[in-house]
Formats: sequence, structure tokens, C-alpha cells
Amino acid sequence: MDNKANFQIDDKDFPFVTVRINDTMTEDFNRFLLERWTGWLQQNKPFCMLHFYGGSDSRQSAAVKKMRKRWIKENRPLVKKNMAGLAMVVKSKAILEKMRLMVGKENRRVFGCPRNVFSWEEEAMAKKWLQKQMDAFQKSSI
Repeated sequence: MDNKANFQIDDKDFPFVTVRINDTMTEDFNRFLLERWTGWLQQNKPFCMLHFYGGSDSRQSAAVKKMRKRWIKENRPLVKKNMAGLAMVVKSKAILEKMRLMVGKENRRVFGCPRNVFSWEEEAMAKKWLQKQMDAFQKSSI
């Protein structure tokens, strides 16, 4: 587990990965997260991610957005092949609504795998949703 003041990455229970971000996404953390994500994808094994966002500000720098957009474009085939799902659990109600709109518009088509957004209170529901995605993904891979 990588643990810093503003974020944690826990992959000890791989294929279930947990990411916790407590503040605005910085370029350094975004780069670090994308490097780890690339490593999980390159294992060529199905996995899923539970992503907690506890911050109250969803703004990201242009550099972070550009880095993420480029990574998604380059890695979409591996995401589609190896990632069963991404569940985002969001603390801020304003960010939750904004993310629900965004995810609904760009879900699998843009990202490559199923994504869903849950409120902080819906953590258990997010975990169940991810397990369902993983089960379906593994069945389709047989």
C-alpha cells in the first residue's frame, strides 16, 4: 500500500484495487497513479478499482486533464481487455452530481470499461456493484 497524506493506493487484495484521494489531484499524484494503473493493466489479469474521492474541489489543472486524456486514449484497449469496472465513491454532493452526469455521457465508449458513481454513504453498494462487474467480466472471459 502506498500511503501519502493526500492519497492511498492499496492493491494488496488484487484484483480489487482501492484508491483514496483526499484532496485535489496533483500532476505528481496523477502521474504516479497512471503508472501504477499501467502496471496493473500489463499484468494481463482482470481487475477492478474502487476509487474514493474525499475532496471538495473537482477542478484539475489543464496538465492533469491532458495527461489523463492521453493515457486513456493510449490504454483503452488494455482497459477494455483487463478492467472489469471502476466504482467512484464521492464525498461532495456537488461533485457527485457532476460526476454522475459525466460518467453517464462517456462511460464505456470513452473509458473502455463500466464505470459508476456512488455517494459516500453508498460505499457498500459500490463494492457490490464492483463484485457484480468482476463476476460478469470473468464469465465473459471463459
